[in-house]
Amino acid sequence: MNLRVATALTPTLFVLLLSVGSALTGCTTPDPEGRLGEFDEARAAAAADAAQDSGNGDTTIDTGADTGSGSGSGVTCTPAPFDPVGTYLLGVNVFPLDRRDEHPLLISTEIEADGSGSYTFTFQPLATDDIIADDGSRTPRTTGARAPVGTAIVVSGVTIGDDRSFNLTVAGLRIVGEANSLTGRDILADINFVDASFRDSNFACGNVTGQASEPISLSLAPSTFAFQRTTDFLSATFLADNCNDAAEIPAPAEICEGCTPAPFEAVGTYLLGVNVFPLDRRDEHPLLISTEVAADGSGGYTFTFQPLATDDIIADDGSRTPRTTGARAPAGTPIVVTGVTIGDDRSFNLTVAGLRIVGEANSLTGRDILADINFVDASFRDSNFACGNVTGQASEPISLSLAPSTFAFQRASNFLSATFLADACNDAEQIPAPPEDCGEGSGSGN
Repeated sequence: MNLRVATALTPTLFVLLLSVGSALTGCTTPDPEGRLGEFDEARAAAAADAAQDSGNGDTTIDTGADTGSGSGSGVTCTPAPFDPVGTYLLGVNVFPLDRRDEHPLLISTEIEADGSGSYTFTFQPLATDDIIADDGSRTPRTTGARAPVGTAIVVSGVTIGDDRSFNLTVAGLRIVGEANSLTGRDILADINFVDASFRDSNFACGNVTGQASEPISLSLAPSTFAFQRTTDFLSATFLADNCNDAAEIPAPAEICEGCTPAPFEAVGTYLLGVNVFPLDRRDEHPLLISTEVAADGSGGYTFTFQPLATDDIIADDGSRTPRTTGARAPAGTPIVVTGVTIGDDRSFNLTVAGLRIVGEANSLTGRDILADINFVDASFRDSNFACGNVTGQASEPISLSLAPSTFAFQRASNFLSATFLADACNDAEQIPAPPEDCGEGSGSGN
C-alpha cells in the first residue's frame, strides 16, 4: 500500500459503485486473513525473542544493534507498557466498493477503560476529504474535512485479551453521506471487527464482516480496518486501513527494531500523585487525582482533574483504617484547566485555581482542602510519565504554602491496581526506562 495524501485521490464513478455485482467479476480477491496471520506470527516471534533475551524475568529486548563500543553487545530497550486508552483514527476499507484501497471510511474512535477490565469504544464518523457529486466526481472540501458529522455510537464491554486481540460489533452504525467516502450517500450497516488485535499501544488492525442495508444491501466481507493513534486527524497524511499498513508505520517500541522511538503522545488517562511536603515529609501519602489529558484541536491541551478517594479512612486522631469499598473512586467535583501548552521539549506549566479536595480524598488529614496549585518545572519524560514541582497556597483547612511539594503523572487506566504511586521526579528511576531513550536511559546491554 502506498502513502495516500488527501489531495491525490482517484475518482470512482458513482455508477460503478452501484454495479457491485458486475464489478466483482474476474477480480482477484486479496488475502487479508493471510496477511493478518503473518502479522500475528511476527508479533509472537518478537514476544518470544523478548522472553528469551530477558532470561531473568526482565522485559528488556536486545536489538542486536551496534552500540559503537566495538563489543557488539547490542542495545537494550524496555518495552513500552501496553495501554489502548486514547484517541485513534479508524480507517475502514470497504473492499467490495473500493478495490484499490483509496477511499477508506474515516471514523474517530475513542477508547476508554470502563473500570471493570473492559473497554468502551466510541465511534464518530468524520467528513470526507472530498465532496462527491451524483456522477461520482470529487471536489476537495475547502472547510470541514475530517470534522465530526452525524451521530456517534458507543460500544461498551469490549474485552482486549492478554494477546491484545479483540472482536466487537457496531450494530446500526449510520454514516451520513457527508462521511461516506465511497458514494456520498447515507450508509446503515452492522459492522463486525474480527480477527482484530493491537500491534502496540498505537496501532490495531483486522478484518471486517457484516451487512450494509443502505443505500444497497451488501455483504462487507472481506473488508479490512486499522486504528492508528492520533489526535490531529486533519494532518494525518497516511490513512491506515488494513494490516498491510503496519509495515509502513514505524516499528513498535516493544520490538525496538533499530531503536525506533515511540511517538510522543500526551493524550490519555493518568494517575496523578501530589506529595504535599510540608505535611508529608516521608512521601508516604500522596494525594491521588485522576487526570484526563485531551487535545483541544488548536495545539493546546485540556487537563481534567478528578480527586480520588483515599485508600484509608482517617479518624480525627489520625489513625487509619483501610477502606473496604470505594478506594480510589472519584470523590468530589472535577476541575478543568484549558489551553495548556506542552513544548517541543515536552515541558509545561499550569495552574489549578480553586481546587477543592473533599475530605474523603485527603490522604493527609481526611479534611476538606481548598487550594490554588501550580505545577512548575514540569515535563513529560515520555508518553507515560511526567513530573515536576508544586507551588501554590492552601486556604483550607489551614493557610499553608505548598512549596516545595512535588508531583508525578503515570499513565494508568486502572487506578485500583496501580501499586506504585508516583509523586516525584525521583520516582522516574523506579519506572521502566522509556522506549525513546532506547539504550541511553535503559542500559547498553553490558
